[in-house]
Amino acid sequence: QAQQVADAMWAAGCILAVAVDEGGDEATVQLVGALRGALRALLEGSERIAMPGPSRQARLHIAHVALRLWDHMNKGNSRGAWWPPPSEAAAWRAAYTREMGVSISRLQRNVTGVMRSILPTVFPRGCQLKEEAMIGDWSVDILLTPVGFKRAIAVEVDGPSHFVTTVSAGKEVRGLNGQTRMKRSFLRRLGGVEPVSVGYAEWQATEDPKDHKALLVNLLRPAIDLASTPTPVKAGVGKKAAAAKQTAAKEAAGMEAEAAEGVAAAEPDDVPERKPKRRRVPGEEPERKAKRSRPAAAEEPAVVVAEAASEE
Repeated sequence: QAQQVADAMWAAGCILAVAVDEGGDEATVQLVGALRGALRALLEGSERIAMPGPSRQARLHIAHVALRLWDHMNKGNSRGAWWPPPSEAAAWRAAYTREMGVSISRLQRNVTGVMRSILPTVFPRGCQLKEEAMIGDWSVDILLTPVGFKRAIAVEVDGPSHFVTTVSAGKEVRGLNGQTRMKRSFLRRLGGVEPVSVGYAEWQATEDPKDHKALLVNLLRPAIDLASTPTPVKAGVGKKAAAAKQTAAKEAAGMEAEAAEGVAAAEPDDVPERKPKRRRVPGEEPERKAKRSRPAAAEEPAVVVAEAASEE
């Protein structure tokens, strides 16, 4: 009975974490209440069920983390609700950490080696790489801390146990399982890092080191854009702003080019054409000076004065 309850709590926690990551709805609110009530009943109810063993306590930790994710998403509005005692939560977390342990697979070592080789190119200002780094309740396979970035990048090497295969419209669809998605949500929302998943199928699809490098660069690119942004933006807003900025830059460049072309086109008309110099012929110079001088410039005041005198 204890194991069945623990498994149910684990499953409910994974479902809740996935729902939180997708935004949540009315059904999510009901699940939160049911999960919180079940945890409370386990600890304080008259029919309290003992949960000996790290495996069962680790499953309760998953349920507790899911509730924390929900509270974070709602900006702490559930602080007045019931929470497990800190001592119980710490015991669940310790059990989960012991059960997960730290193991480095051959696939992870290969990914880490290629990752080290591309760091100078991807992060020219420098980047620290640490294996099996602790972020809150979880250990991440590779933690990248680029110089000048607002957030670190957590690279997870996901083997077959991290995926589930479902059938949709007669086709098999492979995706991350609930607990792995929960970890990604925790890392992003509570851990303050940008998670990146390196799947075993994509990695094993080729043995060419160049293809492995290109794969990691493509997987890192979206996380780099998010981690280097000072403040997180809503989905779609960043792309629109970037597109608008790019369009404005193109328009400004076009205006500058048009202005430059206008200046170049105006120069022949604006600059007077210079006639070739020739030797001066005696007698021509006085005529040129006469043409340049204004005719009857001194006679106009005399005429005005004369008219004024006749009027008087």
